[in-house]
Amino acid sequence: MKGAVTSGEMIGEYRVLQTLGEGGMGVVHLGADPVGRNVAIKVLRPAVAGDATARRRLAREVDSMRRVHSPHVAEILDADVTAERPYIVTQYVPGRTLEEIVEERGPIDPAGLQRLALGLASALSAIHGAGIVHRDMKPGNVMLVDGEPVVIDFGIAQGADATRLTATGMVIGTPGYLAPEIIEGEDAGPPSDIHAWAGTVAYAATGRPPFGSGTFESIFYKIMSGTPDLDGVPAALLPMLRSAMARHPAERPTAVDLVQIARRIHIDSTITDGTRIDDHYPARNTAGPAETIVETGNDRPEAFAAPAPAPTLQPKDFRGLLPPVAPPPPVPPPGPAPHETGRQFGPSGTNPFDNPYNRSGYPPATAPTPPPQPPVPYDPYRPPQQPPPQPPPHQQRPGPHAGPEPERRKPFALYRVMSGLVLVALLGFARMTPVLAVLVTMTGVLVLRAADKAAKGMEDRRTRRGPRTGDAVGAAIRSPLHLPGAVLTTALLSGLSLFAGLVLLVVLMFVKPDMGASTATAYAAMLVILLLSLAPGSGAPRRQLARVWGALLPRSEVALGGTVVLGVFAAVLVVLSQGRPPDTTPVDGMSQSLDDLRGNVRDLVDGGIPFM
Repeated sequence: MKGAVTSGEMIGEYRVLQTLGEGGMGVVHLGADPVGRNVAIKVLRPAVAGDATARRRLAREVDSMRRVHSPHVAEILDADVTAERPYIVTQYVPGRTLEEIVEERGPIDPAGLQRLALGLASALSAIHGAGIVHRDMKPGNVMLVDGEPVVIDFGIAQGADATRLTATGMVIGTPGYLAPEIIEGEDAGPPSDIHAWAGTVAYAATGRPPFGSGTFESIFYKIMSGTPDLDGVPAALLPMLRSAMARHPAERPTAVDLVQIARRIHIDSTITDGTRIDDHYPARNTAGPAETIVETGNDRPEAFAAPAPAPTLQPKDFRGLLPPVAPPPPVPPPGPAPHETGRQFGPSGTNPFDNPYNRSGYPPATAPTPPPQPPVPYDPYRPPQQPPPQPPPHQQRPGPHAGPEPERRKPFALYRVMSGLVLVALLGFARMTPVLAVLVTMTGVLVLRAADKAAKGMEDRRTRRGPRTGDAVGAAIRSPLHLPGAVLTTALLSGLSLFAGLVLLVVLMFVKPDMGASTATAYAAMLVILLLSLAPGSGAPRRQLARVWGALLPRSEVALGGTVVLGVFAAVLVVLSQGRPPDTTPVDGMSQSLDDLRGNVRDLVDGGIPFM
């Protein structure tokens, strides 16, 4: 097939029947293979085909996607990336897209919604297992065939010309289903598909795009702020969707995790442990101990009709990868049969059956035989019983089988306060020794920027292959490799900040004649430090400083103590800076030289002869 030319009614060995659709990257045709089977043929546009780098990337992508085999994925059957107009042949999926179905009929019903969530998660699991990324998961790229989802249009062309799109200021994918890291300019990865999966399922559940349908700016703002519209999503799905829409990619579950969770959850049930409530507790006839269960064609018993369940409260916060499980109250054991009415413990708490010589199967004649109590039928719609009061936490002792304590959320608000106090301390330091404070700030920004690049690389590796024990050590070893890029970025931003500080220094020296040159230098240094810390481009050092606080002070109590210490230190520096003139160490005589220069410039402006 290599070197085949696409022209006329034949594209390679495939005969074109009709055009199915046309997009920004190519045209999709319905075709027939040599034996008459229908296929979908996507012909890429010349803008993509004319780039040799795009062809090589497309060839690698196609080679990887040929290894994807899943009933929920439209598999690639053939491709020729060397043709004049490269084309890709995929399995033809007869059906309608999820977007078309929702627009016509409204949100998907609960049973179909669970099949959709599970099928899409299975498709992403197969795609990510082959080492590739879909990049454009959305309702328009999901076909529904007999209620089962099939993922189409892998976004191959989008991946092939990613460099060209980035250079022109565009992004890969559909705006309403982009992950935050894509908007920030990072490469698409498996977590980006997970975020798009959650948006697609939310659209199917509500009939609305998860982040609205306004301008790009408003949609991107909602995505970056993490405020999706989930009103109308079934409560059992909310924890899973919120976890998949986490702001940070490393906090999202993998596709394999989503498959396991989606199999355990039933949207139209009142519990979420993977089985319907009817399977655990079949309907009982309250008139007697006999039970009546009607078997149907499926694998679940058909229970008697019950009134619509009242809305149940679901946990608002989702921790971990499994949905919260709210088991019903324990069911009393069934009543004893007539020949077992005496199988009860005696009043002294002993078991009559513990007697090894009693082999009749009946208890001794002296054992009391209280009348059996009929079992209380379980009512899934009855309010749960209040648990017995528990002792205070400080009085509870963990048992031998106690589970691990839930992970505490790190005090990010205190980390921001601590970073602000460090900035205040640097400003006070600049009031005392401006030149030295600027050098310290530039060095700190450089180190934090290089460490941020190393940390992001570690997080990307953890996202692809999972966490390992030596990740932190490896990131520390790789930090020097990121120094050249960090030096270039820091040098550029520092140059701009120093220029702004120089402008302020000149203005202060000539607008305020009574201000000393050392004091003007201090204010200029404070401006440089503020720009290096807060101006555009300073997000990487701030982000890495927050990571440092999280590693050193992970708990709120310790972070609060660190905040107090930093606050006292910053206050001491500010107070000391007010009682002494600034010192231009290590540039000795700098203030005197600036004062002489100011005097010479004034003499020149006034018409005098300088240096005389």
